[in-house]
Parts: sequence; structure tokens; C-alpha cells
Amino acid sequence: MSNAGITGLDMSKEIDYRVAIQRNYKGLGAKKRRIADYVLTNPMQVVSSSVQALAASCECEQTTIVRFAQQLGFSGYSDMKIAIARQTNSVWAEYASNSEKGVESILMKLSKRHAASIQETLAMLDETLLNRLCGMIEKASRILVFGTGTSQLAAMDLNIKLLRLGIQSNFFPDVEMTRTFLGHIRDNGIVFLFSNSGETGIIVELAKIAKREELPVVAITSFQKSSLAQESTFILLTACRNEPTIRFGVMSARIAQLAVVDALTLLYSMRDRSRSLDNIAKGYHEDN
Repeated sequence: MSNAGITGLDMSKEIDYRVAIQRNYKGLGAKKRRIADYVLTNPMQVVSSSVQALAASCECEQTTIVRFAQQLGFSGYSDMKIAIARQTNSVWAEYASNSEKGVESILMKLSKRHAASIQETLAMLDETLLNRLCGMIEKASRILVFGTGTSQLAAMDLNIKLLRLGIQSNFFPDVEMTRTFLGHIRDNGIVFLFSNSGETGIIVELAKIAKREELPVVAITSFQKSSLAQESTFILLTACRNEPTIRFGVMSARIAQLAVVDALTLLYSMRDRSRSLDNIAKGYHEDN
């Protein structure tokens, strides 16, 4: 079995992105020099950015970003991001200054981040839009919910809460099942798609399919100008635009998404409290 891919990844660990930029700078074109300047000045932003977001910040094409990373010796943009994260210690940078003060200080920092994420997210939610979505849910024949990675947790939570409220909601972990089901909710259906970055390929693809089917798409994302947002009918914004993507899993983004789910389902349940309580009682168990 070939170890070429593994060897390439191991080799990239030895590349210092700052040294690589300095060595190659004179041979870079104008666009790539702009990328190089941005990377050197804003390494933490690069770690938090998708290739689409970085391309927008540097006013260039996504392919130029990838070629820039390859010219430095990396296999691609993701490889470069990991190197930057490793060399800047960005995975734990936000909490590093608190580590000397002990676990309690780190937990307090985490508490403040989560609290701020929830407060900012709920403050951004538009009352008119929420009420409109509640009305649409009330009339919908079927609802499809989907998310991948950490966003899958929030998608599953929305699906469960809607089911408990008596809504015909569906969530399939399998992408092909989700694609297939899209064709069966044309009449009076709604699609909810979760993606913090708004650039997850399969999520954007599903939004495009739903759009072709003339289905209303509700995006839950942190980026109003993301690809997902552009393909969606409605946007529920979360306040997690600066969370590093290279981590053992997004943290505040997940909390913010769950806050949106709670807000939407709570408001829906209060439209007809008697009906909601009847439906909740059907699935109630003492260990809930």
C-alpha cells in the first residue's frame, strides 16, 4: 500500500508557513502577494476562514488560494490551515492565558464565550421572521432537517422537538436518503439546513436542489453572505463568526444553533399551548 499521501502530510508538518512565504514572495504574482500579506498579518483569521471566506477577504478566486498554498509546499488550503494552527497554537490560544490560573479560570472563560454566543444570537433573531416561520411550520405537510458534523447535533435536536410537538419532521443522517426525500415534500414542505460556515458542500447542494423544487429553505448559519445563505429563502443567523474551525469540534457555534432551535420551537409551542401539551404528553416518559 502506498504511503505517498501520509508522507506528504507528514512533510507538511515541517513547513513553517512564514518562512515559506518569505522564500517564495518575490516569485508570487500580485494576487498571491495579497494573499501572502493577509496570511502573515491575520493568521488567526485564516484558521477561522473557509477557502471561500479567505478568497473574499483577499479579493481573488478560490483556486488562487489553493494554488498559493501549493506553491508554499502544502497539498492544499486545508493542509496550510493546519500548519498555521499548529504554529500559532490557535486551537487553545483563546484559553492559553488562563491556563496558568487553573481549571476554574479556563471554565470561566468558556462560560463567558458560550453566554455571549447565546445572548448575541438571540438578540439578532428577527421577531417577524420567527413568527412567519412558526406559521409556515403550522401549515407544513412535511419538514426536512439536515446538518453534518457538529451541526448535525442541532439538526437532530430540531427534528426531535418538532416531532414532540406533533410536526411531520424528518431527519436522515444519510445524504442520499436526504436527497431522495427532497423530491417527496414538494407540496407545502420546508427544509431546514444547518451549517456554521455556510460553505459545507453537501449542505449548499441540498439548498440548491430544494430551491429548484421551489421549496422554502431556512438556513441556520453564522455568515449572511455565505453560499448557503445565498441559496436560502430565510436566514437565521448565529453569532459565531470568529470561532476557529480547526478544533476538536466547534463549541460556541453548536450552542448558538441550539439556542435558535429552542427559540423557534418554544415560540411555535406557545401558539397553541393546549395542542402542544397534548402532543408532548403522547411522547412523555418519566426519565425525560
